[in-house]
Amino acid sequence: TETPRSVVSDTRVDALRSLARDVGDRLDELPGVFVQRTTSASAAPLIRGLGGQRSLLLYDGLRLNDSLTKVGGNALLTLVDPMSVRSVEVLRGPASVIYGSDALGGVVLVNPLDAVARADGSAYAHGEVSMRYASAERSVQGGALVEGEAGPWGALFSGTMGETGRLMAGGPLGVQPYSGFRDRTGSLRVTLTPSRGHRVGVALHGSAITDAPRSDLSSPMDTRVFRLQQRDLAYAHYRGDFGALVVSARAGVMRREEIRDRFREGRVDTERDEVLTAHVALQADLRVRQARVTAGLDLAS
Repeated sequence: TETPRSVVSDTRVDALRSLARDVGDRLDELPGVFVQRTTSASAAPLIRGLGGQRSLLLYDGLRLNDSLTKVGGNALLTLVDPMSVRSVEVLRGPASVIYGSDALGGVVLVNPLDAVARADGSAYAHGEVSMRYASAERSVQGGALVEGEAGPWGALFSGTMGETGRLMAGGPLGVQPYSGFRDRTGSLRVTLTPSRGHRVGVALHGSAITDAPRSDLSSPMDTRVFRLQQRDLAYAHYRGDFGALVVSARAGVMRREEIRDRFREGRVDTERDEVLTAHVALQADLRVRQARVTAGLDLAS
């Protein structure tokens, strides 16, 4: 990201070295960012003391913030497929001129991997498999990635699945109640490079977290559980290089659903919310000698 603001970032190598379970763990390794985990399944970044709707989260340039985004813990980043992420960047400080009014604290940019056709059109295939186990949280997570290119086409599929148990406390404290959850994510990207400097593609991303208790609000006689937190994202993207002018466009739709249960003596209350968000983003970048002009349009409804 080219900006006069303070920016920190990581890479896939950094994530592997730190044994990061999700994008929240990757942010934990970056200076100037505090990740609030109100529940074991949440990962809400605080930048310059601001979070929720006052810090913007972007996945491949598309906004993850919606009307269900809370000031406290949320699972927007936990719902990102960690195998699909190439790098994570954090822009610290106000950036509303570029990114809109909800970028008061800063911006988290999650940049996914992409399968781009090789310049000579040769065929290529690549695969990865990962397993992670953590004894303190008694969690197991497995992930896989398959990438291939042939001619002008490229495709990438990745996914993870895991289960986290109740956190183990030190000494005689036993385990932490109201922790643990199950999660699954998957993503598919297909790209076409019809000519040099031009690329078009489609992407699908689905993820879900189930049976995640609200440890901050639960007690033995009053337990609150996120039965389901789900996000489905589908979009198309284009990038064209016309020499001094570079144009990029994205258009897609995101669906997010939450089902919350509250268990009290002799009573169960259930709440369900579903939000559908359409998103269109256009950007033009013109460079002439040492000068650069960038203009864009970002619509979400």
